[in-house]
Amino acid sequence: IPVNGPFDLDVQVKGEQGKVSLGENLFLEYQDGDVILTLSEKAGAGRKVRKAHVPSGGIESIRVLADTTAVEIYVNGGEVVFSSRYYPETQEQAVKVEAVECDGKIYVLKNYVME
Repeated sequence: IPVNGPFDLDVQVKGEQGKVSLGENLFLEYQDGDVILTLSEKAGAGRKVRKAHVPSGGIESIRVLADTTAVEIYVNGGEVVFSSRYYPETQEQAVKVEAVECDGKIYVLKNYVME
């Protein structure tokens, strides 16, 4: 799914392993309850890999909130959370979900000035 700018991805997944990719900038992989977040050199600004284990053992949902300079990822409604500065090479990127089964939505977020 092509996106340009900030977005909110909310998916329910089935299966013991899978992957969410944001272009060539960010990869979230999971297998057997382990979750690995990998950032490209530029997007991570020196931060490359983070790992966590989901206490319940299974991954059922993933939510990714990506802004122009930050990303937050919630696994199973917050059972595991990743938060990082995030500098993608371009705001236009392809969002890809790989799983045995998945269902969800992606929302493109817009900036509004409040007066």
